[in-house]
Amino acid sequence: MVVLWFAVLLTAWIGWFALHPESEHPPAATLWLLPLTAYLYLTVVKRSRLGSLGLLVTGTRIVDIEGKRPSLLRMTARFLWLLPLPLGLLLDLGWLLEEPARQTLRDKWAGTFVVRRNAEPIGRVPLTYHRICLVGIQLIVPELDRRAMSTGAAEQPPTELTMWHGEQAN
Repeated sequence: MVVLWFAVLLTAWIGWFALHPESEHPPAATLWLLPLTAYLYLTVVKRSRLGSLGLLVTGTRIVDIEGKRPSLLRMTARFLWLLPLPLGLLLDLGWLLEEPARQTLRDKWAGTFVVRRNAEPIGRVPLTYHRICLVGIQLIVPELDRRAMSTGAAEQPPTELTMWHGEQAN
């Protein structure tokens, strides 16, 4: 969808120069049009109960680690991952190919999940914290303990917090 906004802005710029050939620059307001609409669409609209067009078509929604609608702060963190647009998208796609939980880096960083629209939480599981080194940047991201989910421990509340790839927290 972000690519569509770039196409709209590019078309507006080309149209401006076609209608005003004597002008050297398009109006400054158009420079803020793309970032503002992208932010509103990728944070506020995707966070809403209705969701974005892409979420509606795929029958999915975005939730936080507790299964609730994510806060605007989490959605802003998710949006900020896309600011270096080509790099952020390429890292997300490359990561997604090898990720067993099928969770993108921006979702890991923001603590969000993309789930089916009618999905309901099945219980509580312990969290694990993983360190990811990416292009020289260290990220510490929370993940659901998938081993506990597969052994049926999802029925009970978590009794301990596992940190740093399996080391016990003190």
